[in-house]
Amino acid sequence: MVLFILGFDIVNISVDEEVIMAVSYNKLWKLMIDKNINKTKLRTEIGISSNAMANLGKNKSVQVEVLVKICNHLNCTLDDILEILPNENEDKIEGE
Repeated sequence: MVLFILGFDIVNISVDEEVIMAVSYNKLWKLMIDKNINKTKLRTEIGISSNAMANLGKNKSVQVEVLVKICNHLNCTLDDILEILPNENEDKIEGE
């Protein structure tokens, strides 16, 4: 999933309905464990919706505003909470 920031939304770009890259929030979950904070506590303390938290849990796109609130609350950067992973379909698309 290639991500472009437009306004406050992260937009997934795909080619022929195949996702090129994927996003992972595993770094966020590890950081929350280190800081002894659970999803419910984080969600209520920063004021994000349960839908936004569910999307994070499913490695789906969320508004940049949500990511900024998380970073501000946990005193970290985007690199500390997400990772963009190449999809195995990327090589096929680039080779075309």
